[in-house]
Amino acid sequence: MNILQLCLRVPYPPADGGSIAMLNLGNALTQTGNKLKMLCLNTGKHFSDLSRLPQEMISRFHPEAVEIDTTVKTIPALLNIFGSGSYNVSRFDADVFKKKL
Repeated sequence: MNILQLCLRVPYPPADGGSIAMLNLGNALTQTGNKLKMLCLNTGKHFSDLSRLPQEMISRFHPEAVEIDTTVKTIPALLNIFGSGSYNVSRFDADVFKKKL
């Protein structure tokens, strides 16, 4: 079975609970014979250079990363007070990621 795993960030190195969980899920899915493709957001806070990932991870998960800017911007944050959506969520809503998906 072909599976697409969406990740908030590139889960390497496995330094926190989120990264460890994403890697463990990917490992479990591939160990059962599935073919996995990992599509990750690549933000400035958790930026990861895919060329520096271990070869085993690249061959097992076939990761792709989409770079997006999620920095907090004062004016849009203030204007969001008058809106109905969440500013924190809107920072991760990127057209480039939707197109890749």
